[in-house]
Amino acid sequence: MRPGALVRVYSYALFGLVGSSREGCSVRSHSGVPRAALLMLTCLLLASCSSAPDGHFAAITSVPVIRAAGSGPHLALLRTLSEIYPYRNEVNFKWFPDTHSAGGIQGVTEGALDVAGMSGRLTGGQSAHAISYHPLTRDGLVLAVHPSGTVRSVSASQVCDIYAGRITNWSELGGDDVPIVVLDRDESSSAKKAFRTFILKDTQVTTNTVPLFYEEDVLVGLEGTPGAIGCVSLGGLLSSRCAAQTLALDGVEPSVETVENREYQPVRELGIVVESNPLAHVDKFVKWAESPQAAEELKKKGYAAFHVAAD
Repeated sequence: MRPGALVRVYSYALFGLVGSSREGCSVRSHSGVPRAALLMLTCLLLASCSSAPDGHFAAITSVPVIRAAGSGPHLALLRTLSEIYPYRNEVNFKWFPDTHSAGGIQGVTEGALDVAGMSGRLTGGQSAHAISYHPLTRDGLVLAVHPSGTVRSVSASQVCDIYAGRITNWSELGGDDVPIVVLDRDESSSAKKAFRTFILKDTQVTTNTVPLFYEEDVLVGLEGTPGAIGCVSLGGLLSSRCAAQTLALDGVEPSVETVENREYQPVRELGIVVESNPLAHVDKFVKWAESPQAAEELKKKGYAAFHVAAD
């Protein structure tokens, strides 16, 4: 692996995370960590690696390393897989800062990452590289609300009215007299794209929302903001142990079972990208992640199996 590729992956994540707030001359990241500290971590990582004959960086340790990255739901899926991997004691997972699909694909293409999470299939241009995509799960996209919410079910048309600003108080849906706080996602996110495909369609979202870039922020907002509503990953919600409540959509409760039997419709495909000819320990992990055994374990964590019904 080329040294510059590793630096670029950290750069993609670093500058994607850095916010615009400044306190004096101190620039802090999205997570509140000073940029200088993140740069120092990058340097320390580079210092702890050496170039192997096959072109990859080899950690000084004798334990093989799997370098992994992904954004909110993808990272949650990858971390869950690493925790239930039966051979996890044989490898060391190194987690890179939050990267969206494009950055992850570029990281794998340039040899800076071994595994990257993504939603959907590779495009024509991406397929031209020596990488392969492996679908792993059908992830339910659920509408969740603050734990104190009393409304338990909404229709797709009511959701559109909420996001359009035509319904602004939970009392209009039979709930308590509490203003609705919409935690909205960026239009470029896979969650928002799928949300539009299945529910919002061409609904013009009101400007009176709280725009959030990362799913983790939506989960935090749902748990801490009375009246909040947002669209999140079912698997990510359950694996995070967030106290937010899910809403039934058009009378259908979101669950692994209703996602698998296609009764619950808002879903997206989650998978991983690796090199076409990965290292042996990476290939072993990928093959296990695609196995029926892994699928059964993932179901316990809130992720529906990918191959239950014919696509």
